[in-house]
Amino acid sequence: MIARVFHELQLMEVWGSGYKRCMEDCRLGDYLAPEWLELGAAVRVTFSPHQRTLTKEPQPPQEVLHGLLERQKTILSLFQPGLQLKYIRPIVELTSIHG
Repeated sequence: MIARVFHELQLMEVWGSGYKRCMEDCRLGDYLAPEWLELGAAVRVTFSPHQRTLTKEPQPPQEVLHGLLERQKTILSLFQPGLQLKYIRPIVELTSIHG
């Protein structure tokens, strides 16, 4: 019902057209297909990082690390694919208090 009203007000194109565009853009960019989960009246879409970013361990060059404080080196080491903020925050808070 709401989708039809939005369409008539030209606030959206066609029901489901955003889904098609997301899938096509992911395919064209060589990304994994997003995960779609219906939650009652809402939809959660989860996009995965590009495969290129998952296959390499990002390491800053040694010249970048030279002269950094230990806390700064610790923070840089936390930039890893898949590491969630809930795991990063306690480490950063500990280093700011004790380091």
